[in-house]
Amino acid sequence: MVSQQIQIPLFGIRTAIDPGSPVDHPQAPSTYVFEYFEAENVCILYPSDQGKSHRTTGNSMRTWFHLKGDGLEPCLKRYAIPIRQALTVAIEPSALIDFLEQARRHIVQREPYWEDAVTILCQTFFRNLSRSISHGIPDDRPSLYQRENLATLRRVRAEIHANLDRRWTIDEMAGLANLSSSYYRNVFTRFFGVSPIEDLTRARIRRAKLLLRSSKLSVKEIAEQSGFSNPSQFYVYFRERTGHSPGDLIKAERNTTTTSGYRAKLHDRESIDDVSLLYLEPVGCWRFDAEDGGADQDYHFRHGKLQFSHGATVGPGLYDGSALILQGNHAHAEIAEPIVNTEESYTVSAWVYAEVPTVPTDWMTAVSISNEHHCSFYLQYCLSEGCFMFTVSPSGTDFHVIHVRGVLKPQTGKWFHLAGVHDAERRKIMLYENGVLSGTLPYDTPWRATGPTRFGASVYWGALTDLWYGRIAEIRFYNRALPELEISTIYHHAKAK
Repeated sequence: MVSQQIQIPLFGIRTAIDPGSPVDHPQAPSTYVFEYFEAENVCILYPSDQGKSHRTTGNSMRTWFHLKGDGLEPCLKRYAIPIRQALTVAIEPSALIDFLEQARRHIVQREPYWEDAVTILCQTFFRNLSRSISHGIPDDRPSLYQRENLATLRRVRAEIHANLDRRWTIDEMAGLANLSSSYYRNVFTRFFGVSPIEDLTRARIRRAKLLLRSSKLSVKEIAEQSGFSNPSQFYVYFRERTGHSPGDLIKAERNTTTTSGYRAKLHDRESIDDVSLLYLEPVGCWRFDAEDGGADQDYHFRHGKLQFSHGATVGPGLYDGSALILQGNHAHAEIAEPIVNTEESYTVSAWVYAEVPTVPTDWMTAVSISNEHHCSFYLQYCLSEGCFMFTVSPSGTDFHVIHVRGVLKPQTGKWFHLAGVHDAERRKIMLYENGVLSGTLPYDTPWRATGPTRFGASVYWGALTDLWYGRIAEIRFYNRALPELEISTIYHHAKAK
């Protein structure tokens, strides 16, 4: 038994704060209050009897907890935690929330020695906080529990978003995750920043936008396919979320006589960002817009760090954005694990810019996932045939490959958008070029590659090969087979920047 214990009598996770509103700490029998403001990345620890009040200048989320116990003061002294001092530190919100969720489970379940478990959690939290304060070391390593929870939620969310016309309830969603409704609601909100119902509504609105812009369906048909009960409900929700009616969007997008001024005004009202592109967000996205590669910046601790090798750098890229720059000599970037399960349905897309290599080569690969011997797929350019290809291998031990050949003629110094799709249900693979389907082939023997995921290279017969000469930008992975409508949207979104 831990002789000196720390208790958490009260806490709150990601409570919203309105701009300009006073933030008073809640009352509880405690010694200290710890508060973390997510938007500002600022935390503060202060005595609970001081009645601190804060006022924010913008929207923020606040996570807080009270502390007491005879083990608290020794812990704070040991790790030199400042009191009454606002600190800007490298706290990973997910790690803080995971700490409180674990503490909650022990407090609620009250299994033997639960007090000791809470004490150890607190000591670990303040040890990591001290390291962050003194050395700038963030506590951002996801626990096994975090990864398992996130993987489950993404699987459930994918199924929900793939069946938007179903009348989902919280109980049904939670049942897919084998969680209670209340816990599912809390953990979903923590990971995705919105409640499950709000996320579902946003997905339906995004689906409706895609259909309004890109199809000839009636408003009633779009309402049905997007999961709304009737056109009236669709109209109310759509107007509430977008500021204009479905009919306004149809006129702006489908009527060729519409003035460009009105179209611009409509688009100014809602900026189309990466999350709004599709009703299911990517499971991985790399924009290369920072010194560390800009890897996965918009998503929660999904994958390992992107490693740059042999002179791979980041520089100017697509439409004033950034790109991975590769000039041969084994230059490439990689993540240790596979980003998608290649045995199941997936989509991989990338913008590519090829240059004439200075050394003889027949193949250049933009994206691949492999085992130690060869790749499950290759998104590549064959110089001898003068075309892009989406290539797969039939097994983890068979080095034979199957190519879907593109129809466009690659040009050096010009950007092209490629998307490779594996549809496990329909047993086929497809290649899209600049948002349009170029080819399809049957494929019924997929296998699961264990990694790594490489950008700008592949492996064949155990050797690193097919190095890319040029640039690669906006690499995206989805854990489903995207239809042409959505791939076209990704392509046109980048062109509209």
